[in-house]
Amino acid sequence: MPLTADDLEILRRELSELPTTRPRTVTKQRAIAERAPELAAAQRRGYTVEDLAQLLADGGLAMTPGTLRGYLRRNRKKRRAEKRGEVASQKSTGATPIEESARETAPGKTANDARPPTGMAASSATKTESNARGPKT
Repeated sequence: MPLTADDLEILRRELSELPTTRPRTVTKQRAIAERAPELAAAQRRGYTVEDLAQLLADGGLAMTPGTLRGYLRRNRKKRRAEKRGEVASQKSTGATPIEESARETAPGKTANDARPPTGMAASSATKTESNARGPKT
């Protein structure tokens, strides 16, 4: 059965109107990130990380208090970085902070050009520079 242009248009419309689906499963870290505001509020009300880990385990999300503490710490760091705009800056340029600093150096120079030499190459470079000046008097 051949399709008409109207059939294709109807199909296109139906496909474009499909609701987005959520993943059926999420990682424990993602689950904690999504519930971080509620977990932080519970901590402010006096609940310990141990209490919260037990509560989560009773609800089917088992993890040690140390793991929960680590997930909450990572989530706080990520939120703080987003507030400062670091993540947004990296996303817009695709560069890491180190790459950003390299871009801020003088034209034709890299961030490495501004750093003093290190290691064996540094000692030979220093000797070469002192030899070029002539003998000490």
